[in-house]
Amino acid sequence: MKFSIVLLASLTSLSSACIYPRAGEATFTYEGAGGPLVWHHLNATTNGACAQGKTQSPINVDTKSDIGTAVSTKLSYPAQASFTSENNGHTLQYSPPKNANFTATLGGKQYQLLQFHFHTPSEHRLNKEHFPLEVHFVHQNAADKSLAVVGVFFDVARGPGDGFLMGVQAGLKDVEEKGDEGTANIHLGSITKKVAKSTVYNYKGSLTTPPCTEEINWFVVQEPLHVSIEQYNQMKKIMKYNSRFTQNELNHKENIIEDSCGAI
Repeated sequence: MKFSIVLLASLTSLSSACIYPRAGEATFTYEGAGGPLVWHHLNATTNGACAQGKTQSPINVDTKSDIGTAVSTKLSYPAQASFTSENNGHTLQYSPPKNANFTATLGGKQYQLLQFHFHTPSEHRLNKEHFPLEVHFVHQNAADKSLAVVGVFFDVARGPGDGFLMGVQAGLKDVEEKGDEGTANIHLGSITKKVAKSTVYNYKGSLTTPPCTEEINWFVVQEPLHVSIEQYNQMKKIMKYNSRFTQNELNHKENIIEDSCGAI
């Protein structure tokens, strides 16, 4: 009986997302009335790709499929730098100093780092497995303004955790609430080494938040870094759940929301 009630509630919610568009614009969330099923209704002008796009992210990275492995994948970041940190209500976001040289060579193309941010749990999956944490390094090409995002997983481990996260952890007290800003001294050596040495999977996808813009060049690093239990709990306490559900497989002809609506 309980299962029937839960199933009915889920179908009702999905049916509402398919049938009743929302007027005006609202802030997106990861659950409830502003969750991923209705992102396309929060702003009908800009968010259409969230429900109709054919190459949406995140995806399950199947290492046995024909997903490509990237060549010329290199992050040329300083060993450490002071970043501006921000709790924007959706994630913890970190922006590099202005005019700093944070370059990346991704798929043979040059990019500059715009920011990095976190998701818990991971948005991408690796062979259907979620990780506790994922960081996205968002880059832009200066000439054509195209975006490339590097995704790195973190797995929980005993001990102090990765050095990259130590700087993040030290500044968490400054960004506990939405709208808070601060600074964080971030060590980037483990990130650049991991990208250089690990297998990196490349595919064309989208932003994982509204407006879900497509033609985003994704580079997902196979080998995870480590997050300590303390670091993970502190970050999760601030961000809560901020992960978009897995989208359809590569080369699938329909958007996952279109598929679901068609089945009702």
